[in-house]
Amino acid sequence: MLLQKNWSKTTYETLSDLIERRKSDAATPKYERNYVVTDWDDTSALFDMEDATFLYQLFHLDFHMTTEDFSHILTKDITIVPNSFGEELVKDIIKRYPIVMQQKQTAYNQEWKTSSDYQTFVAQMAYFYRLTEPSIQKNMRGGNDMYLFYNMTESELRNLAQNTLSYWTKEPLTTKTFSFVLNGIQKSCSYRTGLRAIPEQVNLFQTLRENYIDVYVCTATNQILIEEFGCSPEFGYEFKQGEIIGFRLKKNDSAQFLAEVDSSQIETISQGKADYIQTLEQLYHKAPILYMGDNNGDYEALTYPNLEVGIIFDLPRKGKINELKQIAINQTPSDTLYLIQERESILKELEQK
Repeated sequence: MLLQKNWSKTTYETLSDLIERRKSDAATPKYERNYVVTDWDDTSALFDMEDATFLYQLFHLDFHMTTEDFSHILTKDITIVPNSFGEELVKDIIKRYPIVMQQKQTAYNQEWKTSSDYQTFVAQMAYFYRLTEPSIQKNMRGGNDMYLFYNMTESELRNLAQNTLSYWTKEPLTTKTFSFVLNGIQKSCSYRTGLRAIPEQVNLFQTLRENYIDVYVCTATNQILIEEFGCSPEFGYEFKQGEIIGFRLKKNDSAQFLAEVDSSQIETISQGKADYIQTLEQLYHKAPILYMGDNNGDYEALTYPNLEVGIIFDLPRKGKINELKQIAINQTPSDTLYLIQERESILKELEQK
């Protein structure tokens, strides 16, 4: 049964009506049912699993790389303006990497975390992977922090994801700011930290399945990270492998990850999300009845032909996602019914737990 909880009245009534009209029964063959597709980070769960994994890996220096590997990974698929602050930043990060890794190996009882080299390294890496520095440009579609999984096996990455979830789901939902000074210039950046399952989404997915409506996740985050969140019995989402698609990395002959996106799979961002829906449409012979997202990377999925309902979680975003929000605000006629779902009430409730 769908509970209203923190859904807006309009969203709740629309979802209830959609489920009632599009439900099936146990006798209905799988690909004759209806189905739903959703984004994950900041849509199905709070906040961002990719950022959370990066920060956990960084805080614990959980890297499997030599200094030469690290230098290559750090600079792969980016463009750095010569003689710029960004170039000096990269040099300083690479210089500190062997220092902090050595400190981790030799220091007693995690004393290495109090060193100035470690604290500066963490702040610089946090800033670097935010890619807010104008002299550094990213040249890949997914997050290049995935490259930090270089030389890990799949079991090691799944273990990292599990440790990330164990750590951040117990931490407060807050904003962490990282600052450092390099060559007399101070820089800072912020991350929203903490992870939570969203009870409204857990209940929605459960209700959809009870009514024999299939549910899929399409995420621009590494697929393995979201599988460890969405398939874990701890959080109640009850997804199975095969129902979640995201970015994947290639592996070498030793089954270790390379710093190279697996191009044999769909790149699940922007048009790639629509391409994934198209593969589902070929199986179900119809478009999804619902897509949920929160940012520009969801635009093509939210505008997929014959989509019945699109729910947009209302977060401060720039770009074309606001075109769809405006359609919802103005109630402009469209082939898809767009709804804006505010998230502050959901966030406030989770902050109190």
